[in-house]
Amino acid sequence: MAFCGTGDSSRSETKQTSVGICGEKRSLSAEIHTMPESPVKRLSINAALKKELAKKSREVCDLTEKIKTKDVEHERLKYQMRNTTQMLQIMTRGNCHAEILKHLAEKQVKEIRNQLQDRDAKIEALERKIQIADYSLEEERQRK
Repeated sequence: MAFCGTGDSSRSETKQTSVGICGEKRSLSAEIHTMPESPVKRLSINAALKKELAKKSREVCDLTEKIKTKDVEHERLKYQMRNTTQMLQIMTRGNCHAEILKHLAEKQVKEIRNQLQDRDAKIEALERKIQIADYSLEEERQRK
């Protein structure tokens, strides 16, 4: 995402609670709405919020990198599946052990398809985590 580390604050959302990457629930907005009148306490809360914002930014960048890695692996698996399918077509034309080779290639194609589905599910989960982190970041930015 282009927004990692760029300070892009063009996104806006209004929800008051967030869910962290590991599923922990947070309610920093409660701290803001009950902000103490003491400037020292405000600075302390602001510092904590800035640390949380920096942490969320790092999490978003890390998750973005993970998705890029998964995309590369996904493309590699697609290429491998295509090659295996072509190998299956070539092998079935021959007479020597055609049925055994066909069965092995079909099994390999099935395994690769399952791996691709698993990767797609993982990518979707990472995208959801990024959306949650983006949402939390925007929420923190709005509070400033």
